[in-house]
Amino acid sequence: MLVSVLGLQEIFANFISGLIILFEKPIRIGDTVTIRDLTGSVTKINTRATTISDWDRKEIIVPNKAFITEQFINWSLSDSSRAWC
Repeated sequence: MLVSVLGLQEIFANFISGLIILFEKPIRIGDTVTIRDLTGSVTKINTRATTISDWDRKEIIVPNKAFITEQFINWSLSDSSRAWC
């Protein structure tokens, strides 16, 4: 019983994190992100996990909880059209 409760806790945490991602939009489909040692383009955002396609076109499924509890870089948030003098 305890094992199933602990398993449900992770699923619930990923679900809540997915809702936060969908509403707050720290990442969007098409964004280039780095999380852990992975860099790639966000291809799917679901309630449980986000799919990232790396430069070798491998699709990696990252639990949404990682985007809420860990540090990550969203390279697409940078304004590359701005000229610095």
